[in-house]
Amino acid sequence: MTTRARHVSHPLRRGARGLSMIEVLVATVVLAIGLLGLAGLQVSGIKVAQGSTLRWKASEVAAELADRMRANRAGFVAGAGTLFTVDASGQPGGNAPPTGGAADSLVDWARTRLVVLPGALAVAGVRPDGSTSISITWDDARASRIAVDTPGAPAAAPPAPGKFDLVTAI
Repeated sequence: MTTRARHVSHPLRRGARGLSMIEVLVATVVLAIGLLGLAGLQVSGIKVAQGSTLRWKASEVAAELADRMRANRAGFVAGAGTLFTVDASGQPGGNAPPTGGAADSLVDWARTRLVVLPGALAVAGVRPDGSTSISITWDDARASRIAVDTPGAPAAAPPAPGKFDLVTAI
């Protein structure tokens, strides 16, 4: 008499033959959410890098204005408490705008250097201690839109301008 070996499957092993469609679907959804999060971080990183680049440009622009002021101190500085402004078009204003060659230098600076910053405005003045304060502001809308573009964020006010201040002796 021959006996046949019977293969008896264990009752717990019957359902463990592979992944169900639900498990695959859940894994796909979790992966997709993770990838969307990474894409959002990438976009935010690019915006922050743009803002950083504009701050770096503003520091260079302010340093060049300080150098021009040092080169022609008498034309730029009328005395303590004086203040002048200039935008990218080169039109000076304030209570003591530069005169003579300094005015020409300021217009050249604004039209060649200040123009690299969107919507830029420069304000420079002489402090009572004799040091000079240079403030550069620009439209930093792209970098400040990070909070505005976030879903569920409250309605935002107009973007705040970027600002760079330099205080130096001339």
